Amino acid sequence: MNRLSPRVVFVVSHLTPTLGLERVVLNLLDHLSRDLDLRVIVIGGTAADADLAPCPVEVLGAPLRGMARLATPLRLFRVRRNLRRACVVYVGAWAAVPGLLVAPKSSRRIVWEHSLISENVRRTRSLRLLKTAARLVYRRASRIIAVSNPLRDDLRQVGLPAITVPNPLQYPLPVQALEPEGREAFRLCAVGSLTSVKNQALLVRALSQLPSAYTLDLVGDGPKRQALIVLCKELGLGQRVRFHGHQSHAATLEIMAKSAVLLHAATGETFGLVFAEAALLGVPVVAVRNRLSEEWVETGRVRGVTVRAEPSDIAGAVTRLETLPGPASKLDEVTWLKEYRLDAVAARWRSELAAWSEDGGK
Repeated sequence: MNRLSPRVVFVVSHLTPTLGLERVVLNLLDHLSRDLDLRVIVIGGTAADADLAPCPVEVLGAPLRGMARLATPLRLFRVRRNLRRACVVYVGAWAAVPGLLVAPKSSRRIVWEHSLISENVRRTRSLRLLKTAARLVYRRASRIIAVSNPLRDDLRQVGLPAITVPNPLQYPLPVQALEPEGREAFRLCAVGSLTSVKNQALLVRALSQLPSAYTLDLVGDGPKRQALIVLCKELGLGQRVRFHGHQSHAATLEIMAKSAVLLHAATGETFGLVFAEAALLGVPVVAVRNRLSEEWVETGRVRGVTVRAEPSDIAGAVTRLETLPGPASKLDEVTWLKEYRLDAVAARWRSELAAWSEDGGK
């Protein structure tokens, strides 16, 4: 096999559960492994993590959560000799911050940044701490790759010279889009981990202001699940809210495809994969207004509206969606899709990784 570069090592915090970010990483690895010498280091995982990637995987130990993440630098220090002269891609801040602290100087170090968007940093203490550390240690990286322009801009504002390479989209999707008459007219859905940042409580309150025919599917799990269940009981929503927990990608897309509207209340997003999938499925979106939702919705990539983070605004937008014009063009004519397709994104990554061999790893 023709190898285009020396060994490339992706360092990830985990690969399971396989949610949006993990799926993006695995899809990219699958494409790059066709002609690159790849290896994956999982900082904290299980045997299931080792079986997912299309290349050798080394799991450094059991999963790390909360304060246990303080063990991350020690785990990576123990394998740093294996990273000499390699091109090392640190996936996300939880891998990049500790990884750069102990990275060998002879390696080329790329940060693949997914999380430090300012809207979420302001609301989350752990992200504030990570960004403070990133402002210092990211300067040790040879390249910083952000997954969206707003995230790139945030990094540049603190003096970090990031570039944008978008996440790759899986296309065609494993689920077919339905015609509008094939969707359930009053079925709403939301996809994402049940956290304060994703803000599903706002959607539950919005549902309480809609006629009783409307229902809401929550796909995902997380620390806010019990609080959301209690809120549903307080608002008397009964069976109108369905908690699905973590679902496979195909099962998640099935729920989305059958829904009349995708709701999204996150305070901030770094890429907005769910917006892209809604666009590919032809499902309209009502989203809380932030830089990423505006980039997807108000530029016409996905049909829908952005609104203030108020239950009444979300409920009102749901009832008015039918007055919106349909998509401007057929899917195969949508120009924005080209730059997000896996082969296009993988080509940009190959270019970045090839630069390592040209500069000798400096």
